Amino acid sequence: METSDGKVLANTTIDLSNQENARIWSELEQYLILVHQAGGEWLRANAAVYAIMDDLGYEDLDSLEATLGEPFESWVKRLGCLEVKTDEQGMTVFRMKPTREEHQRKSGFTMSLPIRTKQHLQLLCVKSVDATLYIPEIEFSVGTDEKTQIDSIYNHIGGHIFTLELFAQKVDEERKLLILETVGMLRRCLDLDMEWTWVLVDPSGKSEMEETDGLVVHNYIEIPEWGDRNV
Repeated sequence: METSDGKVLANTTIDLSNQENARIWSELEQYLILVHQAGGEWLRANAAVYAIMDDLGYEDLDSLEATLGEPFESWVKRLGCLEVKTDEQGMTVFRMKPTREEHQRKSGFTMSLPIRTKQHLQLLCVKSVDATLYIPEIEFSVGTDEKTQIDSIYNHIGGHIFTLELFAQKVDEERKLLILETVGMLRRCLDLDMEWTWVLVDPSGKSEMEETDGLVVHNYIEIPEWGDRNV
């Protein structure tokens, strides 16, 4: 049985800095989770591809594969974290490779990177569904999510700014001012007007970052006291 360390960024030959590739992988991962939760193991490629087309708005298989730059099944095989085979009926099926026992024992970690340059902002980060993001300098945190998030640090933060600005239009004036104050601090982070730290606390150990100077991975650390005060 093939095993893996559970990482997608470290094992794939696909450019996941491409937002559409990342979005398609995130959807595919969700289907695999649902199959597992339903007691299944293998997902058929033809079922997955039509679900992706429906959920992400592709007109047909040709348009999806034009985006991928290759046939869907070939793209899946390059992910690295999936085991792919042909079943008894001649259909292509795949599943997540089981995680190695050694990795499971050592999985949880806290990852931190001081953000000082524009190059840091462009680094690719995989935030797993179990991970919590912190920016300690402004006591900002983003908790667990339903989907793995794959994007540059800049786009991760930009997405939270967009979400907060939308939410600010739906609350009372006092709450709105507090939210917009946080938005202002996040914009300062993106403009590098202040020193700040990107911190991921992940008990599952499935989050990933591109390697760079200054990146430190610690053993799992409990959530800071202010971590529960999500904006």
